[in-house]
Amino acid sequence: MSPNNKINKLIIAACVLLTFPLCIHLFQNHLVKGHDSLQGLIMAIYMEKFTGDGGQFLIRWASDVNYGYGYPMFNFYMPFFYLFSVGISLFTHDVILGINLSCVFFWIISGVGMYILAKEFWGPAGGFVSAIAYLYAPYHIQDLYVRGAFPEFSAFAYFPIILFAFFKLNQKIQKRFIALAVISCFLLWVTHSLMGMLFYPLVICYLAFLFMFNKNLSALWLSFIALCLGFLMATFYWLPATWDQRYLNLAFFVSMRNDFHKNFISVGQLFHLPWGQVADSDGISFQVGLMHVFLILLPLFFISKIFFKNKKASRQYGFFFIVTLITMFFTLSPSALLWEHISFLKLVQLPWRFLAIIAFTTSLLSGSLALILKQKIASNTFAILAVIGIIACSARFMTQESFINVDQKTLSNNLGSYLTLGEGRTTPKWIKTPPLSFPKQKFEFVQGEGIILEDKIVSSIEHIAHVEAIQPSLICFHSFYFPGWRVYVDGKETQIFPDNPYGIILFAVNSGEHSIRVVFGQTHVRLLAVIISWLAFLIFTVWMCFYSPSK
Repeated sequence: MSPNNKINKLIIAACVLLTFPLCIHLFQNHLVKGHDSLQGLIMAIYMEKFTGDGGQFLIRWASDVNYGYGYPMFNFYMPFFYLFSVGISLFTHDVILGINLSCVFFWIISGVGMYILAKEFWGPAGGFVSAIAYLYAPYHIQDLYVRGAFPEFSAFAYFPIILFAFFKLNQKIQKRFIALAVISCFLLWVTHSLMGMLFYPLVICYLAFLFMFNKNLSALWLSFIALCLGFLMATFYWLPATWDQRYLNLAFFVSMRNDFHKNFISVGQLFHLPWGQVADSDGISFQVGLMHVFLILLPLFFISKIFFKNKKASRQYGFFFIVTLITMFFTLSPSALLWEHISFLKLVQLPWRFLAIIAFTTSLLSGSLALILKQKIASNTFAILAVIGIIACSARFMTQESFINVDQKTLSNNLGSYLTLGEGRTTPKWIKTPPLSFPKQKFEFVQGEGIILEDKIVSSIEHIAHVEAIQPSLICFHSFYFPGWRVYVDGKETQIFPDNPYGIILFAVNSGEHSIRVVFGQTHVRLLAVIISWLAFLIFTVWMCFYSPSK
């Protein structure tokens, strides 16, 4: 084993060990007490129960929630974290423990990934500092323990891996770096699409930055192809999630608490306020981290020395320092004009979400001072002192973790009592008056007269009934309407009338006996999205099988 490999393994082991103080309490089946953690548990439980039900591997409609009227939340929420946690729960036999262990896994990967990236610029000592800075970044910690935003938290793991893959690809074209770039980009989009929207512009700028100095046109083209393939492989999720927003009542949700005008932060909040002492009623701290700021500003006093010692690394410092300043600007109110005119920013909703990118760039820059330390003992001393400082400054954030006990079996058996309409995040636009209780039966005559002879649940997304209408009638199927629902009367598709106060499924029948089938399925857009994803995956597979980089 070469000395460098031995050092790398020792540092990676140290990164893993230093992750445990952050997540030691996650090795139990208590749910993190965060803003969105209960919703995350509901989604994981639902995915565990109904994946494969009715032939749907990709769940889009949650039929049990909201008193059994359903909700299209899986059409808009990223699936990968929950699929991953459900996979873990197959071994733990506990959904909460599966979620917690998934968080531990992604936390470890984020630190190891940051080390692998940062050591390329600052060497092993600097890489170690950057890795610990990333693990202990205030927003990284709060994303889990305060917000309970499991998918966004897990997206932190992909940032360093993606940039490492493209950096190495632009150094030397190798198939493994292409594959790593495509897969990590794909996983980012299906884990948290908003983080993909924020991170992709950084990646594109970084590729242009690399080309500016490397002049490697082949690497640039391969990088952009990899970037596009990762994006297109995730089309099955992001295209329907984007297209189907036209069917949602987003105005209420935005006006309630997600108007970006109300969510800018101040410079003081970025640098001074302690945990929880913020104007936001949710108790979120927007602090970048005092030690992080100190470590990225200190090299400015030695920038000329850094430049003459290692021009390539100093350029990396300059690039990410500028990116940090730009992303900080987007969190502040002076950027409001850009938020109003750049359409994709409105989807981000909350300007302080840029803290995820700031946490990444400031952590990466935190190890840069190691460049000017010539002697090994000096760089190692710097690394130890910096790590101690980072952990000490982040100690108070670690104390904010709290957990709640949840009876998973009771929750799983009572998903219908979980109400999602209050926030309106993915509320279908046809709903004007939400229901206040469970319906007495799934099918009901609301106009005319008739008898429900049979009512059978085939799956969570398919119901059949046999009815007798004494006269032409209007029948209600007690489920919220959303594109994808179809009603078949005697084998023929019939029109649905969703324009009613409750936004539920109404359809007409003539007098006589009828066989009714109500099923939720694909729309043209969702089907197209799945086809595009499969085609992109096929292209990627063929490319990896037959492509041979020229030596």
